[in-house]
Amino acid sequence: MRLSSGSTICFYLPFFFLFIFSSYAQELTCDSGNLTSTCIITSPKNASQIQMPINAHSISINSGGSLSCNYAECVIQIELTGALDLSGSVSITGGNIVINAENITIERTATISADGMGSDPSTGLGAGASSMSGPGQGAAYAGGSSMTGCGGPATINSNNYGNSVEPTDSGSGGGSSPYAFGGGGGGIIVLTATTMEIDGVITASGDPGEANITGSGAGGGSGGTIVLSSNIISGSGSIKTDGGAGGQGSAAINTGGSGSGGMIRLNYNGTMSPSIDISSSGGLSGQCSGQTSAAAPGTIFDGNREKLMIKSGLSSSWVGGYTYLTTGLYDCAIYISNYAQVIIDSSPSSVNYLECAALSVVEYSSLTVCTKPQCGAFVF
Repeated sequence: MRLSSGSTICFYLPFFFLFIFSSYAQELTCDSGNLTSTCIITSPKNASQIQMPINAHSISINSGGSLSCNYAECVIQIELTGALDLSGSVSITGGNIVINAENITIERTATISADGMGSDPSTGLGAGASSMSGPGQGAAYAGGSSMTGCGGPATINSNNYGNSVEPTDSGSGGGSSPYAFGGGGGGIIVLTATTMEIDGVITASGDPGEANITGSGAGGGSGGTIVLSSNIISGSGSIKTDGGAGGQGSAAINTGGSGSGGMIRLNYNGTMSPSIDISSSGGLSGQCSGQTSAAAPGTIFDGNREKLMIKSGLSSSWVGGYTYLTTGLYDCAIYISNYAQVIIDSSPSSVNYLECAALSVVEYSSLTVCTKPQCGAFVF
């Protein structure tokens, strides 16, 4: 969670903290062991006060330990020649987390999180619009955010951005409403290791918009980016860049729009555990015509199989936005499912996605290939 709920000064906090702490940032202090062998952490550590990058042989974060910073887009960079082990209910939390190690192990109750630590409310490339009189708009990233309340497609935020094959962006912040702040966008997590065991959670999801049950809710933030690179990725944990839910209002029409899913890329030379739950769903919003509204899902790119997956997390046809693909995929497969709605731009300046080896559209989903003028009919 971020330090502020979205006041103007929050935008400047990263620069403020970097200025203040740069003069006395110190080397990571181990609770036992040392940086040249294994540094054991069993107490909370404020990453804002630690020199980056953290260079060590191995780091083990055990019960009671954490490494975190509490402002948007805060950088945590860890460079290890050995292993990173997260054991017990421990966490690493930041806005831009980059870890290189020989082995990374995240046990069942451990978390690496950039939830809501990307762009602040109403900021970012796909920022949701704020309102002085009604609900806040959800934020976009890979897909369009859901409609605000039950206002119809005209209220969808379609400021999509990013590269689904090589994602590098933070999620954007949801729009605020009177007396309710939008959710922050998900941050960025990049992990590289020879082997990874993921039994816990790696998440860069958008935060939900705040509720205002006597008025209008705020918009949810969009999911961020996760990139994992390893020879073998094992375990039964979860990887998430979900969008944030829209904040509840006094009625369905006053519910904030939800944020779209983010982007995930998985690089592995050997095997990837099928037991890991991988999700980049759009956030949920209010009830519209008896159905739950959801934002467009994000993208999951499997670099080993060259397969792009777009899957809504909602078993309903009421998905208020399209996942928009603009960057070329070569010799790939595109798999679309669970009511996801996808648009491919086939304008002369864009790569033709139909060169992909296979296209699979299943489970009530849709794929539209169009040029930009035609795509305009789909709110883009």
